Formats: sequence, structure tokens, C-alpha cells
Amino acid sequence: EPAGFVDVDKLVRAQFPTLTKCGLRGAMASLAGCSLSKSQSRSNWARVPLTDGMIRYAAADAAAGLELFDLLRGSPGSSSKRRRASRRRRSHRSQSETGLEA
Repeated sequence: EPAGFVDVDKLVRAQFPTLTKCGLRGAMASLAGCSLSKSQSRSNWARVPLTDGMIRYAAADAAAGLELFDLLRGSPGSSSKRRRASRRRRSHRSQSETGLEA
């Protein structure tokens, strides 16, 4: 496994062996109650420039990864604080624009 990468599935399975969907999307749904859109996951990421939708997807995916990391390491309140701050920043955007719905 390349340095700097984390296999979310392995981490989630280790801490929550009864979960059936342990990827980022499934873990966020089960553990954080968030729905993560994967609408842009099969986009052409070699395309330049990236579309606004692709950029929003990548940002939501990264934010979800950070939140899941907080949940897995048991940081009290840090993920909920990040989620509240994120909601304030996105308050004028729809779920389809951000890709992450709480």
C-alpha cells in the first residue's frame, strides 16, 4: 500500500466488524448518518479543467474522510463541530451541489 493512503474498509471493519458496508460511503451512512453522493466517482479525472461538480465531489469526499477519521479515533466533538461548520458554509447550496447530506 502506498505511503500516505488509508484503506477505509480495513479500518472500519477492525472497529465495527458487524457493519456490512465499510467503504467511505457506507461507513458515513452507518456511523455519521450522512449520505455521500458518488455521482462524480466515475468521471474522467484526467479532464482539464475539472468541472464544478467534480470539484464539489472531491471536496465532499475529503471532508467525509476527515469526519470518518475523527469518528474512528474517537475524538469527542471534533467531527460534529466540523459538520456544523460545514453546514453553515453550505447553507445556501443544495445537496446535489455539495454531495454530502447530513
